[in-house]
Amino acid sequence: MSPQSHVRTKPVETDEELRVANGLMAAVHAADDSEARNWLFDLGGRYPGYRREHTRIAKLGEEIVSALRIATDTMAIGESRLKLGGIGWVATAPNRRKMGFCRLLMQDAMDYLARHGYHVSVLFGIPDFYHRFGFTSTLAEHTVSMDTVEAATFHSTLRLREARAAEAPVLQRLHAQCNGAAPGSLVRSAAHFVNRWNSWKTWYVLADADGSPEAYFIARPEGACMRIDDVGMAEPGLAAAVVSAAGALASEGSFGQVRFYVPPLHPLARYLLQFRSRHETAVDRDAGGMMAFNNLPETLECMIPEWESLLAASIAHESRTEATLIVSGRPYCVRCHRGAIDVIPQTGMNKVSLDQGQLMQLMMGYIYVDDVLAARRALVSTEARLFLRSIFPKRAPYFWPFDRF
Repeated sequence: MSPQSHVRTKPVETDEELRVANGLMAAVHAADDSEARNWLFDLGGRYPGYRREHTRIAKLGEEIVSALRIATDTMAIGESRLKLGGIGWVATAPNRRKMGFCRLLMQDAMDYLARHGYHVSVLFGIPDFYHRFGFTSTLAEHTVSMDTVEAATFHSTLRLREARAAEAPVLQRLHAQCNGAAPGSLVRSAAHFVNRWNSWKTWYVLADADGSPEAYFIARPEGACMRIDDVGMAEPGLAAAVVSAAGALASEGSFGQVRFYVPPLHPLARYLLQFRSRHETAVDRDAGGMMAFNNLPETLECMIPEWESLLAASIAHESRTEATLIVSGRPYCVRCHRGAIDVIPQTGMNKVSLDQGQLMQLMMGYIYVDDVLAARRALVSTEARLFLRSIFPKRAPYFWPFDRF
């Protein structure tokens, strides 16, 4: 009889189970990172929305052989808000690997998310494993790099100083002001900032003459570069000040380059298109930032506010048409009537067959709808094609490193 037949997957129930599960996850993911270990043991239990049952384990007899943690967050896709389950810290004891325990635990986690009203789930995973649970590559990595010598030519009248944890509500506001163009970002609370603060090294703000923050970022070494994360600004005109401050930090630390981790539509990335810089997008196939549906019908309902907003700004806003998405064999007819959209679980006109992974990529703007229609040889009317282009525009979905699990 295989070891899998003796395994139980369940939430941690006792203090001892939680201690052992945390120890296993820390040993696998943070053996040499004391701050990450402290976060997992101490602050991780105070993450917004966390419950003890969000730490899931696989037990072989009395031995905990595998563990993971679920984070509860809200994802923004334009005007829509989705309940998101983040899966992280997935770990299996070294002597118990390749026995199928992680697979059983992942299925347990996905079943939990489906039962508890989550719309989608996100993880940042190893290659060629998580696709079997419905995950598909959706969240590419975007960076903009600039030589420190070039960054030193920018100027700023703002004062650079280290940020204070008490300023978290201000940073929350600055983040929200910069982040509206990237679908996939979390809706942060001040508690998110406070909970993760110490594990992200040095936070900086650019303050005005009164000491009030006008911009912020996180800076830390990354090889020969000064890495700049999580840039927030009160208005796009402060991009030069951010570059100037980042260049000064890089020069002080003798780093040859500054590397900004920002999505392509971020005001800073758009600003740097005018200067000597390198804009890169890194895509992993069946790895990296991946997403899956936990409840497809409810997710489609939740997308209606964003779809109606997109439709209102398109040439198809007065159309009366429909398209039937046949997703893994199940039909969802998306109907449009002069700006109003509804979704009904039945077959209608203009059928497009696709799997859940392709629908996820369309919904996030990761792929082009015309490419899907061409590959599927879908017979879709001109009006329906315009409608699908309106609600599925090509965009650059992004999940900030700070928010990852």
